[in-house]
Amino acid sequence: SVSKISMVAMNLFLSCKRLSGAAISDHGSHGDFTNISQCFDAMGIEGPQFDDDSGPKSLEGILEYDDPEGQMFPKDGNSLDKAELMIGSLLDAAIYLTSTVHAYKRSEIEARIDEILAAASEHGTPDMQTIDRIVELKKLLDQLEKDVRRTFPQWRVTKN
Repeated sequence: SVSKISMVAMNLFLSCKRLSGAAISDHGSHGDFTNISQCFDAMGIEGPQFDDDSGPKSLEGILEYDDPEGQMFPKDGNSLDKAELMIGSLLDAAIYLTSTVHAYKRSEIEARIDEILAAASEHGTPDMQTIDRIVELKKLLDQLEKDVRRTFPQWRVTKN
């Protein structure tokens, strides 16, 4: 749905200034389309095509509508618009996916700790192996509390 695409992606897209009439892939010396394709292939997803200068289009057509105030894609969009929208959408998808994986791993680790503690309480005092396993699992939980930072070049330019 439209709400799943952040305002950041929308602003990136809408603030894009048409830089040329050529497709972004025509500027091959400025990018690495082989690695882009390989990343999508590793995910089992067909990579984006930038062979022409066509603008973005949603898969199901739910973001293209006639209201100019709420339109996500301008009618005169180009391949650069498509690439910039894709960057924002991929970043959003990565945030949603990491949050989901984070919650799942946290839940599973906490469940293992609870199981170990329940089993240990049935046997009285936990042995060293049990304590070591709990400490190891708590360290994994500590790792999940840290943020990850990836840096990449700035791609967005806006008018002052």
